Amino acid sequence: MPRLGSLRMILLVLAVIPSLALAALWGVSTAQLAVDWREQDQHADLAARGIPLARDVALNLQEERRLSAEVLANANTSPAALHAQRGRTDRAVRAFRAGTGGGGTELHTELREALGTARENLGLLPGIRANTDDESTTQNVVFESFTMLIDSDLRLVEALGNVDDGEVTVKARPLADLLWAEEMLARSG
Repeated sequence: MPRLGSLRMILLVLAVIPSLALAALWGVSTAQLAVDWREQDQHADLAARGIPLARDVALNLQEERRLSAEVLANANTSPAALHAQRGRTDRAVRAFRAGTGGGGTELHTELREALGTARENLGLLPGIRANTDDESTTQNVVFESFTMLIDSDLRLVEALGNVDDGEVTVKARPLADLLWAEEMLARSG
């Protein structure tokens, strides 16, 4: 029977304890890598779906903002173009909500907040439209309301471009810059 002080027992203890510690460290590291990989995969998937959808929403909101301002500026302007644009905007919003609805709690904070804000702000659209239709608002208020919706949408595109996926980032950041440039041109027009 080996004694506690024997050379064989000392060597066994010196080999087993570090091996167990190393195995535990390996298990924790592997689990963390799996969580990180799942998070990055979810971000990249959301970016691939969400960026084109957010772009469509922004472009349609810009056009609806312009047409709403025209209707408010001139009582003789036919609202037919505005109503047709509202249909296109509604389709873009529905597609955006459907395509970004899977964003879960595993998203990093910036992206989760940007997605939540963009989705929440789109809920204000019916009220903005109602105020435009009954002319209980001004052009400036309608402009600012639509601008707030577009801003939150473009902030989401920026957040989607901040994922730790080089391919997504390379595509998303220039697109976000382009969308902001288009928005600045639309605001000045």
